[in-house]
Amino acid sequence: MKRFYKPFIGCLVGLAASSFSFAQTVLDFESETIGDYTEVPNVNQATFSSAGFDITAISSVANGVYYGFEKDNPSQYPTSIGYNTTYFYMGTLEGDPLTEMDITRTGGGLFDFDKIRLSPYPSTSPYDVPFDVSVQGFKNGAAVTSKVSQSTLIHGQGGYVDAVDFDLSGDATFNAVDKVVITTSITNDYFALDNVVLSPVDVTPVSINGFVGVLTSNKANLSWNSGVEANFGHYTLEKSLDGKTFQVVKEIAAKGSNQTYKASVTQIEQKAYYRLKLVDQSGAFSYYENVLTLDRKPSAELKLYPNPAIDYIKVFAPEKGELVICDGAGKVVLSSQLKAGETRVNIASLSAGMYYATCNGQKISFVKR
Repeated sequence: MKRFYKPFIGCLVGLAASSFSFAQTVLDFESETIGDYTEVPNVNQATFSSAGFDITAISSVANGVYYGFEKDNPSQYPTSIGYNTTYFYMGTLEGDPLTEMDITRTGGGLFDFDKIRLSPYPSTSPYDVPFDVSVQGFKNGAAVTSKVSQSTLIHGQGGYVDAVDFDLSGDATFNAVDKVVITTSITNDYFALDNVVLSPVDVTPVSINGFVGVLTSNKANLSWNSGVEANFGHYTLEKSLDGKTFQVVKEIAAKGSNQTYKASVTQIEQKAYYRLKLVDQSGAFSYYENVLTLDRKPSAELKLYPNPAIDYIKVFAPEKGELVICDGAGKVVLSSQLKAGETRVNIASLSAGMYYATCNGQKISFVKR
């Protein structure tokens, strides 16, 4: 592996972040462009995101961090990390010590950690003297695995470091961690890695039957019904003004299976988006698939016909959303996805009576005969 004494300037091309569910993810960087490089000055840490995971280099000094992609010459570096393959590297701009390198899921969450190929570079001698590279799993800020170490060395001053391969696929303690920390037994200012194999652990510890809301004055009144809550911890209600960046506004403790939950939050904005984060007792989480939109001044009204209805209703919605139908007691009896425009909804299974249909904060009543 080459030593980068003077980084060159280039343009970093990142992999698009994706979402996964119980699928194995391999970060091998072969689709990246060799030589791409970026600098982040005047910081003590920097993060690169790839395929739903974050790789973060942390230094003890805020003089800046660089990262990029490279491949080594096989004839010169036969046991290096870059032997005929593209690898990812991170280092400090001024040669300051790197305290650690962390691997986490983008946005948080649990994952199973299986394999990684690593190569650090010491800031100072000794050369040709073995030192340890270690990985350790964490969860909720506490170590949940032992530190697993392997020995390597640098071949002479200005030489390369033998790469080390960790295979932890048979170590159950590295399952369902939220962070893996990489360290060395010496002071180093550079890490390279490749062939990272891990699997996101996505859970839906509860089923949701309808997530609805209505604006009343400056309050958004939200409610949802739960199905079976298995080892479930709590709901986190999040709010966004652009549908992209969400902030936590409330946490609601689990009450048990088949419950109705209600939450009221201030909404002075014309339009806001709400979503539910479902967190189980271990800290693993997923999001309810439907994001709720509450618009104080909708572009058009929700319309429904025929009314009274027998077997079906046709619903006109100004934008797509989840239609939730409740009976007179407020119990959710039916839900359906609406497209923008007109959607036909089958109501043949409903008993005769009065019902209330809600979508994106608008509510309308109808009679089923």
